[in-house]
Amino acid sequence: GYHSLMRHEFIKMHGLGNDFVVLDANARDGLTFTRAQWRALSDRHRGIGFDQALVLEPPRDDEALAFYRIYNADGLEVEQCGNGVRCLAELLRQRGRARDGQLLLDSPAGHIRASLGQPGIVSVDMGEPDFAPQAVAFDTAGQPGPRYSIVVQDRRVEFAIGSMGNPHAVIEVADVASAP
Repeated sequence: GYHSLMRHEFIKMHGLGNDFVVLDANARDGLTFTRAQWRALSDRHRGIGFDQALVLEPPRDDEALAFYRIYNADGLEVEQCGNGVRCLAELLRQRGRARDGQLLLDSPAGHIRASLGQPGIVSVDMGEPDFAPQAVAFDTAGQPGPRYSIVVQDRRVEFAIGSMGNPHAVIEVADVASAP
């Protein structure tokens, strides 16, 4: 139940359709929730509802403006999320903490540099993707790759996998607007 959780202020943000809850954790009291509590908070009917929770923490080195953690709706911590870090960069800009249109943030995946354009426009350097099946904990079921397939509703779907700190399946379509 929620009655066992302390009260924490949060901000709701979205980036390209992914929605996030952003929580600040200061050095004094930190912020720790169990996996079950993250799952309960992510519930769209009984909780706040989110794809991922972003937790801002004090920087861990002199270079970065802040450190952040990311929790998926299932309560598991992941290393990275491009849309999430873009939201954090915009929030820090709104708080007057960005300098010269650039900022450096730190995460479990390492440093991430964000470039700030017009308000609401942020790009991040996510580094090189990792296409190895083990990078996304993917069982290839003997398929050689780099393309894999699975049957979904009696239809074979081909996809590629990749990780940018969070697992992705990529499906190539002729037209995004008309793709099923």
